[in-house]
Amino acid sequence: MVTDMKINKSNASKQVCIVGAGLVGSMLSIYLAQRGFSVDLYEKRSDIRKIYLGGNRTITMSISNRGFKALEGIGLAEKVRQTTLPKFGRMVHSKDGRTNYQQYGREGDSINTVNRSQLNSILIDKAVDTDKVNVFFETRCVDIRHEEGLVIFKNEISGESFSHNYNWIIGADGINSAVRYILEQNLDFESKLTTLNYGYKELKIPSDKNGEHMLDKHCVHVWPNEDILLVGLPSHNGIFSCNLFMRYEGKSSLEETKTKNDLEDLFLKFFPSVTPIMPGLFDDYFNKPESRIETVKCKQWNYSDRVLLIGDAAHAIVPFLAMGMNAGFEDCTVFNDLMDETSNDISRAIELFSSRRKPDIDAISDLSLKNFMEISSSSDNLYDIEWKLDRLIWSLFPEHWMPLYPMIAFNHIPLSESIGRAARQGEILNIILSNTDPHRIKDEAYLEDTINKFGEPYIKLLN
Repeated sequence: MVTDMKINKSNASKQVCIVGAGLVGSMLSIYLAQRGFSVDLYEKRSDIRKIYLGGNRTITMSISNRGFKALEGIGLAEKVRQTTLPKFGRMVHSKDGRTNYQQYGREGDSINTVNRSQLNSILIDKAVDTDKVNVFFETRCVDIRHEEGLVIFKNEISGESFSHNYNWIIGADGINSAVRYILEQNLDFESKLTTLNYGYKELKIPSDKNGEHMLDKHCVHVWPNEDILLVGLPSHNGIFSCNLFMRYEGKSSLEETKTKNDLEDLFLKFFPSVTPIMPGLFDDYFNKPESRIETVKCKQWNYSDRVLLIGDAAHAIVPFLAMGMNAGFEDCTVFNDLMDETSNDISRAIELFSSRRKPDIDAISDLSLKNFMEISSSSDNLYDIEWKLDRLIWSLFPEHWMPLYPMIAFNHIPLSESIGRAARQGEILNIILSNTDPHRIKDEAYLEDTINKFGEPYIKLLN
C-alpha cells in the first residue's frame, strides 16, 4: 500500500516515462528526445556520475559493431571509442602453459573493452544535454496503474511517495525489473527468470611494476576446462578483469571451494599459469560476493500500446558471448527504426517491437548459452582446426561465407539470420572435415584443394 502519496493528475502531452537509467534506458531516452519527446528517466540508484558502484556489478564489458551502431545514432560513437581498448582475438591458455591465438575476424576487426560506469556516465550526460530528458535518481518505481498511465514512485532517501501520469511507460530497469514484476502481478503477463547452476567470482590480474599489462592487452584471455572457466578482459589501467565461472555444486564447484587450500589446489589443477600473476587471488575470491548467472524470457514485451520492456528487463542473456549490452543497444536502434517506419507513432512502435525483435533475441540467448561449452573446449585440437578452417573458407569465398562470430560482432545481419546461416555453413564444414586427411591439416595448399573439391558446390549455393 502506498502512503504519503502526492498525486499529480496533470496528464502532460507526449510524455514518456523510462524506468532505469542504466545503459539501455539512458540511450533510449536520447533517441526519443531526438524525436521531440519529453522523457522522465528514473533510477533507483544514486547518480553513477558521482559515485563508484562496486559490489557485484560488472565494470568491464565488451562492445561490438552492433553497439557502436547504436552509439552512432546518438552521436557518441567516436567519443566512446576513444575510451575503449580493442581486442582482435582470443588467446587460449592450456594447462601446460601453451597458448593458441584465435583471431576473431579480418585484420583490424575488434571487439572493444569499455568501462561500464564511464559509458553510462557519458550516456546520462548526453541525455541531460538534450534538454528534453529529466533524470531522477534514488527514485524507485513501486506501482503502475497502466490504464491511467499513472506511475507511482518512492524516493529512496526521504521515503516520500509521489506519482505522475504518462502517455507511455518503458521498463529498462534490468534483470530484476520492477516494471516487469508489476506487470506479472497485475496482468496476464508471463515471464520466466532462470538461475543457472553456475556462478562467478570477479578476480583480477594487476598491472606489472611499470603499469603495463602482464598479458597481451589486445586479446580476450581464456583458460578453458570442462565445467570451470576463467576469462580475462583487458582494461586501460593495465589490469585484467577476470571472471571465474564455476558450478554451484559438485566437483570443483563453489560449494567445494571454501578454504585457501581448496582454492590453491583448484588453481594449481586448472590454471597453473595464472597463480603467479594473480597475487590478490585469495582476497578477491573470499572477500567479493559470488554473482549469479540468470536469464529472463518473456512471452511478450509489451502490454497494449502503452507499456514496454526493453533490454535486460525483457531478455537478460548469459554473458558467454559478450552480447548482453550489445543486444540491449541494438534494441534501441530497432525501436528507432520502427519509429521511422510508423512515422513517429510510438504506440504502434511499442506494439510491433516484440514481434519484430524477439526472434533475434531468442536466437542469441540460446547461442550465448551454447557458447559456454564451445569456449570450454576452445583448447581442443579439433575446435582449433574448425575455427581456422572456417576462416580459410571465408578468405576463399568471401561473397558466400562468413564465420558466425564475425556475423554477430562485426556486422548488422539480423541475429536469427546469422545463426541460421552459420548452421548451414556448419553442415558444409563437417563435409569438408570428413574428407580431410588429419595428418595434412596444417598444409594450407592441401586444405584449399579439399575445400574447392568437396565444399565449393555447396558453398556457392548458400546465397
